[in-house]
Amino acid sequence: MFQLTIATPEKVIFTGESTYLSLITDEGEEVILPNHAPYISRVHPGILRYMKDGKTQEYAISEGFLYVKEGETDVLLDEVIHPRDIDLQRAQEAKERAEALIKEIDNNVEIMRLKAQIKLANLHIATAKKFKTTTPHPNNIPE
Repeated sequence: MFQLTIATPEKVIFTGESTYLSLITDEGEEVILPNHAPYISRVHPGILRYMKDGKTQEYAISEGFLYVKEGETDVLLDEVIHPRDIDLQRAQEAKERAEALIKEIDNNVEIMRLKAQIKLANLHIATAKKFKTTTPHPNNIPE
């Protein structure tokens, strides 16, 4: 086992022991297991999977960084969303807005930003369609 921390600037998503972590880095899909060699890499948008109490947990993630050191792995991300928390309609609308704006803009930096938004919206849409359930995520149940 290794100590895993998954965090955004706003909150810690998970901290605890895990036996497995999978995500997309500069080198492609990276799988972290216990005793992994020290490693630092940029993380790309995609699906992050890790093992918690014998069950695989999955999240849609944005860009960030991965830091592996002896017995510890830190994943620092801009955004982490549980699939059940994705609003499919909102993601589709965000994609459509970005696609419409990209046709009107001639600034390369702005075009790159809009392409990143489209990529993230596509990830949210694909993730929501794949994992959508009628049961709300436990964090979204009113007290």
